[in-house]
Amino acid sequence: MLLRLNRELSGGAILGAICFLSLTGVHGQTGSVPKPSPSPKPARRKPVAPVVQVSPTPSATPASRVTVTVRKVVPPAGAFGSGTLLCILQSPFINESSGIAAGRRNPGVFWTHNDSGDGAYLYAFNRSGRTVGVFMARSAFAGDWEDIASGPGADGKGNYLYVGDIGDYGRTRSESCVYRIPEPLLSAENRIGTKARPRLTDEPTARLLYQYPDGPHDSEALLVHPQTGTIYLITKEEKGDAGVYKFPPVKATDNQLAPYTLEKIGALAFNENGLHPFPNRVTGGDIAPDGKRLVLRTYYAAYEWRLPDGEKVFDAVWATTPAMVPLPLQPQGEGICYSPDGTSLVISSEKTPTAIYELKAR
Repeated sequence: MLLRLNRELSGGAILGAICFLSLTGVHGQTGSVPKPSPSPKPARRKPVAPVVQVSPTPSATPASRVTVTVRKVVPPAGAFGSGTLLCILQSPFINESSGIAAGRRNPGVFWTHNDSGDGAYLYAFNRSGRTVGVFMARSAFAGDWEDIASGPGADGKGNYLYVGDIGDYGRTRSESCVYRIPEPLLSAENRIGTKARPRLTDEPTARLLYQYPDGPHDSEALLVHPQTGTIYLITKEEKGDAGVYKFPPVKATDNQLAPYTLEKIGALAFNENGLHPFPNRVTGGDIAPDGKRLVLRTYYAAYEWRLPDGEKVFDAVWATTPAMVPLPLQPQGEGICYSPDGTSLVISSEKTPTAIYELKAR
């Protein structure tokens, strides 16, 4: 959002040549994460891969805690390529693409939405950038929509779009919400809808109110597990650690009045200083369709975590060290998702023209 970007500009870029990352878990082990970022014309440095040093630290709780320090070195070959232009979005109404998700019901279709200032519109586009559907989310309000994810319902069944009304730059919202919306099925009949005459999504729309256990936070990253429907939020911090928060189990049908209280399961400490004018800010994320990988992005780069072989508990992924994925330069890159088969990363950016890039696995 322009207002937010202007405020962040006032902080200036802090110089620094070393990138440190630590992930401290609250309940169980924790892992680490390094990060870089993209933006208008910052001087980019060579991408680097992490070397990890793990050292246990004392804890006041019975749960073990691990601090992971990452320092930059010359990188090995990355897991993904450098990225190529997939398409330019043709709709003039998508001018602040703040999140992106691959459709589960509609092969070859991606969903996006604008940041605050637009209505509760969901835009579907194909790999050519052509708009193939415009929908208004029924019974939803677009306060500060920041990210979108696709996933099953709370029972692990069905196909839904999760839209995060999770932005809170001023940290004044005592409650925020995530909308769980049935993903529209696009067909020859309903591949219609315009900004002036959008189609309505099906009922029911679940409004999942939530609050943080430690006061309001700004967030731009919403992740939903593709098998269980578990919801995660990563906070966006200008200073300090980015928190990793998890929803408790939610009901299959829910429009509760009392908010869920999230559980903090970790913290990501980034230092991308000197690599980008707005370092260390998590702006999007996704979990791979296989449920064994996740990706977070900043303005500068992306980071992918992989669940250890044989590990059944997904939250153990946060105890691993991520691989850094350099991203193409974008005006204000915020959206990221996996392709339906999990072999590519697809990224979007605010500002127009909206260029969509794809990074294919090597």
